[in-house]
Amino acid sequence: MTENTKKSDDIGFDDVAGDIFGLNIRGLQSIRCLITRPEDYAASARSADWHDRFTPSVRLWTSLVAMTVLLQFIWLADDSPMVRAFVEGFASDGFALPEGVTYLDFGRSAAAWSFALMPPLQIGFYTLLALLFRAWGRPTTIALRFRYLFAVIIPSNALMVFALPLVVFVPIAYVSFYGLLLALISFFIDARTARRGFMEGDSGRKRTIRAALLCGLILIANLGSSVIAQIVGIILTVQLAFAWG
Repeated sequence: MTENTKKSDDIGFDDVAGDIFGLNIRGLQSIRCLITRPEDYAASARSADWHDRFTPSVRLWTSLVAMTVLLQFIWLADDSPMVRAFVEGFASDGFALPEGVTYLDFGRSAAAWSFALMPPLQIGFYTLLALLFRAWGRPTTIALRFRYLFAVIIPSNALMVFALPLVVFVPIAYVSFYGLLLALISFFIDARTARRGFMEGDSGRKRTIRAALLCGLILIANLGSSVIAQIVGIILTVQLAFAWG
């Protein structure tokens, strides 16, 4: 046994939390640092081992996605506005249903598919953005830009863990407005994180412009992921329903 290997008696709740969510005490400290001192996190991102201080940004993002999945029973419940919006959409179109299938079945399936498709679509868009966006104010490798990009969106994604379940209190007529509000809040949080911690060189004004440009592209990527996920989710729901019916 090496000095870095933990004894079984030393394994505690922090380790179990890491096993379940991938988000332990170090992960929470990493999120706090990105909110309060993002420049410290950015400096560690330029080190291969993150200076052994922080959880890697991609792992933080996947951990937050896992926590959102854990809470989907709240905001993807049968009576949730998201599911009801799909149900009303199918019903208003007078969509012909297979025998034994209800509009609620369709709404539940479309919402679940849309949610499941979002993360891989986002990863694809974020990867493309990391490849193309280079206005960080210093020379960067693709790997570093990938780290930077995921780090920038962590604070807003942490907010989403709490904000998405609250959609159950939003009337169906205001679901789109609530989604737009969350998107705008995320934009400003991401822009603040990018400007304070990851944009270097130039004046404060130029850093602000570059941060706004990056976060505008992130917003477009998220909106694109959402639209594609919903369209594909509806197509899969219909195709599978008739195939199995």
